[in-house]
Amino acid sequence: MMKVISFGEALIDMLSNRLAALDDRDQLEAILDLGMRCGAFTVTRKGAFDALPTQADLNA
Repeated sequence: MMKVISFGEALIDMLSNRLAALDDRDQLEAILDLGMRCGAFTVTRKGAFDALPTQADLNA
């Protein structure tokens, strides 16, 4: 089964691995972009869990 990603999970995971990103605008924008793409993708499908994107969905 592929790992699904929610906005919150993406944001927390990226920030926990890159705390210095809080001081780097480009890294912070990339982290927020990923989180927003996860959230945007989620509202394109019906269902709660089924709507969460996989990494492959986000890379497409």
